[in-house]
Amino acid sequence: MPSKSVKGSKKNTKKNVSSKVTPSTSKNKVIAILVAAIVVIILLFSLSSCLKSNRPDKLKGQVNQEDKKDTKKKEEKKEEEVVYYEKISNVVPTRMSYTKPVEAPVVEEKDTTAPVITLNGEEEVQIEFMEGTYTEEGAKYTDNKDGSGDIEKPFRMIFEDEEVTEVTNDRIGTYTLFYVYTDAAGNIGTETRTVVVSDTKGPEVVSSYNDSGNTSNSPYQLGTGWATYDFTVTDPSNVATVMIALEDTSVEQNGEWFEANATDITSTNSYTADVNGTYVVYAKDSLGNETFETVEINTVPTGSGSNWTRNVIIGEETDTFSNVKIYSYSSRFKVNNQPRAATEEDFNNPAYQNRISTNGYVEGNNYITITIDNTNSTHWNYFMYDRTRNVDGVDVTETIISGPYCATGVDNN
Repeated sequence: MPSKSVKGSKKNTKKNVSSKVTPSTSKNKVIAILVAAIVVIILLFSLSSCLKSNRPDKLKGQVNQEDKKDTKKKEEKKEEEVVYYEKISNVVPTRMSYTKPVEAPVVEEKDTTAPVITLNGEEEVQIEFMEGTYTEEGAKYTDNKDGSGDIEKPFRMIFEDEEVTEVTNDRIGTYTLFYVYTDAAGNIGTETRTVVVSDTKGPEVVSSYNDSGNTSNSPYQLGTGWATYDFTVTDPSNVATVMIALEDTSVEQNGEWFEANATDITSTNSYTADVNGTYVVYAKDSLGNETFETVEINTVPTGSGSNWTRNVIIGEETDTFSNVKIYSYSSRFKVNNQPRAATEEDFNNPAYQNRISTNGYVEGNNYITITIDNTNSTHWNYFMYDRTRNVDGVDVTETIISGPYCATGVDNN
């Protein structure tokens, strides 16, 4: 059969071919396999790179969403930076929508304001040399951080060019007082006060009646001993001049007038008047301060012949007098025919009461006026009275007995 013969011949042909493979043919197969493997590896690497750069649509969408989130965060951060910049630059923001406000850091300003010092009392104080006193009133401070408070005393005191610790009145010149306050930041506030010590007053003049010689001098000597006044003149800057003259209201009795017309008593400070009247005492100190003090002199005897009148000073003008008794007679009290002083017993003796009166005393005066008339035997006078005087703020009363006083001279009666 012809068909079977054909199939049989084909199978035999294949078998023959396989059986004819040589060793060189096997080597070529190995090389081919290696080349194929290398190609596969290259293809796989290329496919991996392609997948990374060319993702499917779904994967590509996810990547885009992540990129958008990163971009949004960057924009938000940039937006916050813009808003912060606008705030710290005091520029009105142009973009008001931001998700997270950013507070600028607090920067404390440095305190450079000095405290203000306000004095209590006057900025300039005047006190009199050797008389006035300085009372410290202190000061107050006010500070923008520390608040306010008291400054009790000066930080420093200078007298002229000398640093001192207190203000005294015994030197003429100017004190400068410094008040200081330093706040917590070290700022210093200062204020000053001046205290001026000056001599602005003229000398002090005090007059006193000098009754020495009242019992021994004749009225015909026109008041020798009876019209003598002493003057106590004092001044802390030393007394330069003391003069006295009768008051003259028709002229201006200034310093120049006294220099030309008055009696200079600088060396004695005593004056015996020969005319009753109002006198002016002129005193000047070494700085030129002047004093004009008036004094009333009324103890110069007046009269003629055997009739005389005179005033006898019995105390100061500020004293008060009571129970005044005046003994007047032609003779004095005597012991062994020698004149003696009167006693309280004499004024209380009934035998002498007709010789005692208050004639010659006017209430309120500090003198007694005695009138001597030989024809009436009123030659000698004794006084007894209570005198009240203020001594150191206390009124002291004492009984005074004085005399004899005579207006016609000394006699042997």
